[in-house]
Amino acid sequence: MSYGIYTQEGIKKGLINITEDESVITYIHHNITRNYKNPEERVQAEIFCKLILWYKYPVEKIGLYVPVTDGSTKKQADIFVYNDINHTSPLIVIECKKEDVSEQEFAQATNQAFSYAHFTAGTIKYVWTTSGIKNAYFKFDKESSVRETVSDIPQHGIKKLSSYKYAYNGGTTASGQQLFPLAKVTESELTNIFKQAHQALWGGGELNPSEAFDELDKLIFCKIFDEKKDRDVGEPYDFQVIPVEPENNTEEAKAKAEAETNKRLLKRLTALYEEGRQIGERKNDPEIFKDNIKLNAAKARTVVSYLEGVDLLSTDLDSKGRAFETFMGSFFRGDFGQYFTPRNIVSFIVDSLPITNKSRVLDTSCGSGGFLLHALDKVRKAATQKYPNYKADIKTEKGLCSSSSKLAAPGSVLLVVRSGILQHTIPVSVCSVPMAINQDIKVLTPNDDVLPAFLGYYFIVFNKMLLPRIVKHSTTVQSINSFELGKLPIPIPSLSIQKEIIEILDTAYAQKKEKDHQSEELLENINSYLNNAWYKSFTGVYADDLVCINTLLNFMSHFESAEEIKSNVNMQGEYFNAYTCQALSEDYRKKQNKLPIEPVPSANLKTEYFFNQRGAKVYIDAQKQPMISIPNGSIRCKVLSVGADKNMLPLITVEEDGNPVCYRLPLQLSEWAFAMVAISNMGQNLFPSEVVFSKKENNYYADII
Repeated sequence: MSYGIYTQEGIKKGLINITEDESVITYIHHNITRNYKNPEERVQAEIFCKLILWYKYPVEKIGLYVPVTDGSTKKQADIFVYNDINHTSPLIVIECKKEDVSEQEFAQATNQAFSYAHFTAGTIKYVWTTSGIKNAYFKFDKESSVRETVSDIPQHGIKKLSSYKYAYNGGTTASGQQLFPLAKVTESELTNIFKQAHQALWGGGELNPSEAFDELDKLIFCKIFDEKKDRDVGEPYDFQVIPVEPENNTEEAKAKAEAETNKRLLKRLTALYEEGRQIGERKNDPEIFKDNIKLNAAKARTVVSYLEGVDLLSTDLDSKGRAFETFMGSFFRGDFGQYFTPRNIVSFIVDSLPITNKSRVLDTSCGSGGFLLHALDKVRKAATQKYPNYKADIKTEKGLCSSSSKLAAPGSVLLVVRSGILQHTIPVSVCSVPMAINQDIKVLTPNDDVLPAFLGYYFIVFNKMLLPRIVKHSTTVQSINSFELGKLPIPIPSLSIQKEIIEILDTAYAQKKEKDHQSEELLENINSYLNNAWYKSFTGVYADDLVCINTLLNFMSHFESAEEIKSNVNMQGEYFNAYTCQALSEDYRKKQNKLPIEPVPSANLKTEYFFNQRGAKVYIDAQKQPMISIPNGSIRCKVLSVGADKNMLPLITVEEDGNPVCYRLPLQLSEWAFAMVAISNMGQNLFPSEVVFSKKENNYYADII
């Protein structure tokens, strides 16, 4: 048995205690013990904790199982919230029902709550009926027979209620009311929500079960589309009941406001539905959502009351899938011949297929869409692994609202004001597009008489001169002194002169950039050859000569003077030869053999590649080497040799259709590649060999067959 989020927190805070067998709950402050296996008790425990933890009511102002005399009958109200700790001035009456209560039973519970309010002191202002998955809130007026809907009950100390309850990422109203973000739900909660919403649509006989399902499907589509829309923090969702406030306190005005609430809700739903089905593939396919929403406003409101607080997008795919199939299982499987492949089978099959973001997936026997949804989820997970911080990445001005970053407009000059790089350089740049920046960058906005590029070049040209003047040094990081920055005497010529200066400097820096590039390219080629020489030296190609040189140096170091060499000069050659043979013998004993694969570069320094001993083309810049394709599952290759480039990127040469081809390996296989080279160095060359490369959950493996 799982607990609700407020129940869990209530246990931690010492508000309630539940026995290990989950059979008994104790409300600690009230010293009341109840049967926790009762479904209504579970809902009541969650609401009790929610009143304290979210609505911020002191536990002393909450009454449980409050005796109420209803005419000649004595009953117990589930929860009363009072204005005072002495429980003399009730403010809110709450009636709790189990999750799978029917619409008729929910209405009866609301009537019961209003009855308690009528027979209680006249200070009650609000009535709340809840099943955990559905809520109804009302202002209470003892003199009125028309019930006025509100969006929520007030939090402790809040006098003015917002007209809506759910907003993007929550937020706070001007009056201090905390708005609710959408909440992820469990599989069982979502199953009950689907069941109860569907039951509410066809229970009265206006729609048959199949029609009810179609209409529920449309509203679920509206709900998901609404969640996907861009919003500022605190901006309300459209898919929720937003009560219209009556013009006055008359019953006629209240009834009119209720009707207008339903009318506006249906209008928002219709707008979501129309907008959503005009996007992407739906726009060009008349068979997708070809029918309009057929529900009347009151029925639509009933469904929305179940779904409005649920975060469908964030609730995990398996929970949604299993909830849908549990809800639809007996209904469709028996009557319409629709069967659902078990989720674990779907997951296994999709994981075994090499599906990527470029794949097209066709399910020719699509029922609930399980295969398609899991295929989409696989691509989403792969994208999340590649871009783990995508949610924190700022792509729009709206994203900036919930971050510490600011937006720099095109034409702004950006100056790094806090970084270790300020020890030797002041980085500067001119914005050509809107850019999000953090607190370590200062935005300089030039006046109309200053060109951004001119101001940027001022900091570039006089960089070294400005460093000691405006940079502050500390023990941890350097920063720009804003006061000194503001005092800089920047000469401002006319705009025409500024343009001439910019053109001259543009040309000069372009030429410098080209020369720098040529120098880097030459150094890269030289490095490649030097690296190849060292590689050969330490892998056996030049090893004999290297041993001989080291032996000569060691041999000569034995002599104290030239006279000592001359004393037996005729024998020194023999001695050196014996010493060298001994050193070579020891070296051979340690290595036992030399690597059989020798890089053979072209003689042209400007070449981009060479051919290794196997005849495969190897690029000097290994990033240009094609990456071996290892799908989810495995591939089998005939590997001719294994090695690495100068930057230690792992490479393999394989035989494909009788031809040698060199591939780059994923970095995860670096250790395997280096181990193969080490084994070969020690005298056991394992290649050519058949190797199975496999990939599972973005982990790579290599096995020699």
